Amino acid sequence: MKTKRLLPALPKAKVDNLAAFDAGLPVLAMLCVSGTESLAQEDVEAALAALYPDSATLKSVIARLNANGDVKLKAGALSVSSAGRAKVEDMLGPLAGRSWSDVTSRLLPGLALGLDMRIQKARAYLARKENLETAALARLFDVKGVGRMPSRAGLRFALLRAFLLARMPECEPAISEITMQNTSRDAISRAILLGAAGLKRGTLRDAESALLRQGLTMDSETKGIVADSLVRAALVKGAAQMPKPPAPRIALRVQSDDLADFAATVRDLARTLHTAPFTGRVAIAQVYDAGIMRGLEFGSLETFKEQVAAACRAGLLDLERYDIAGPLDSVLRDRSRTAFGRDERHFIVNEWI
Repeated sequence: MKTKRLLPALPKAKVDNLAAFDAGLPVLAMLCVSGTESLAQEDVEAALAALYPDSATLKSVIARLNANGDVKLKAGALSVSSAGRAKVEDMLGPLAGRSWSDVTSRLLPGLALGLDMRIQKARAYLARKENLETAALARLFDVKGVGRMPSRAGLRFALLRAFLLARMPECEPAISEITMQNTSRDAISRAILLGAAGLKRGTLRDAESALLRQGLTMDSETKGIVADSLVRAALVKGAAQMPKPPAPRIALRVQSDDLADFAATVRDLARTLHTAPFTGRVAIAQVYDAGIMRGLEFGSLETFKEQVAAACRAGLLDLERYDIAGPLDSVLRDRSRTAFGRDERHFIVNEWI
């Protein structure tokens, strides 16, 4: 009999390691670097479409910015307010003289990587595409000890170390004594990174590119670039972290007087009923069925049960859970099941009403 050996999992890239930012930031940044007082909303939406899940999302973002006073929408044209400009420059630094290409290729991706893009050093670092990819790998894999702006060689050695220790943790003392070497000519290092990337052949760059695209869930045929993928992931995370608006308070289906009348009708009806073999209580669905047979306007069963629960909370009815001895028909039990907070109820008490 053959047994399959389960190997420890290798470290995985996670987009959740990226920083999040507000969905309105790309819109504000575009208006700030446009070089004109305003842009047609349809042009803004067309230029930013690749960064958002769909056009409806982008329209809602613009509507929110307009409502907050960060942008001004007039006759189909958008312009950024002084408050909106202050917000975006507080995140990305001064934008005077910057182009939209600077924003999309460096500033917004850098922000997604957790870099302070107000600092010139960070802007200069991300001027090289290789550095953007290196920093993205470090952030996605949460690589320790290489800093926020790592070198390619430093990151490569750190990744190799992480992959090796995942499978052979007993080697950590020996690995910690190894000084960083030029891994580009090391066939073993190349084989390890290629294997981690799911490739059988290729270069170290091929392996790193595959790991990056997998981490950002970029299909091999995708035309999008790494910078755009970083921004999209940061926007999605930002949307997930936004506080949800409070749920609207839904009024009871019946007003207090109506609820009292409803409870009185149910009590009178329940007095005439009996659910064998139980005494002093009757199944909720049985009361409903009897009311419908007598032409009472109880609505649907679900509506009836909601009103029964409301009447109980108001102290107008007594309900019980089916946790007492005695058989209850499963269909009647399921139909009678009424949500009551985190619990549920099945019977209306009719012994003392």
